[in-house]
Amino acid sequence: MAYTYLKGINIGGWMNCFEDLTDDFAAHVRTFITESDIDRIASWGADHIRLPFQNDILNEDTYALIERIRREVPGISLRTTLMVGFPTETDSNFEELCQYVKDMRFERMGAFAYCEEDSTPAQRLYDDNVRPEVKQQRLDRLMRLQETIAAEFNKSLVGKQMTAIVDREEDDYYILRTQYDSPEVDTELLVRKDMNRRPQIGCFYNVTIDAYENFDLYGHINQ
Repeated sequence: MAYTYLKGINIGGWMNCFEDLTDDFAAHVRTFITESDIDRIASWGADHIRLPFQNDILNEDTYALIERIRREVPGISLRTTLMVGFPTETDSNFEELCQYVKDMRFERMGAFAYCEEDSTPAQRLYDDNVRPEVKQQRLDRLMRLQETIAAEFNKSLVGKQMTAIVDREEDDYYILRTQYDSPEVDTELLVRKDMNRRPQIGCFYNVTIDAYENFDLYGHINQ
């Protein structure tokens, strides 16, 4: 299925995509994209893990960079994807990651547990020494933390009007997506079906957010 991304910046890549936030770039974002979604893979919040295929940007630089992005572009939405259970990750490292998520308060965040893959640098350099049950426990805890952050952000959207795209139908609802959300992985906007109106999949509509439930939004399409 082909998806349309709403207005915003969707940037995949390691931190070197953001090492130098130039004044020209900041001005461009402020001028043309006032409400944006920067999708970035921040890797781990812990400074101790440095692999040959990673850059050397320090955690403190990440904090400063995100603070500047939020300052330069009020209303911007940031999302990231994090990994837990990488070889050598300790309880202390994981606690640092949790603190990082609390401090950064990404509007949208995904996470996954490390899984060893053949012929990768990680496999060559490290034993997969974090037990599967520990990986899952850490992943569950991280997502519970993010659920609270996402719920607070979703609560702030209640009563607001915004543009959303219809992704699909599911049971009694149309499933829409706002400009803050990537398909299939982020918050979904559920609009109850109405016999008098049949929105078209792939089309944009003006909607009002009526309620939220953790990772989900509920709303209606405006007349």
